[in-house]
Amino acid sequence: MAVLGFIILFIIVGVLIGIFTESASSAIALIIIISILWAFAFGPWAIATLIELSVGYYIYKLTK
Repeated sequence: MAVLGFIILFIIVGVLIGIFTESASSAIALIIIISILWAFAFGPWAIATLIELSVGYYIYKLTK
């Protein structure tokens, strides 16, 4: 259940990144920075974090 919680959390964070950033380049930079910081804490799970943040961001962009 913890993994599902992180998936939902990072998709929501990706949507929030879409809401609060003005340009796509700054959103992508922020997603990469968060993923790199997550890599220091959880190693290979940072790849999943990158994907989940990107999915959340693109969900927001599709609904906008």
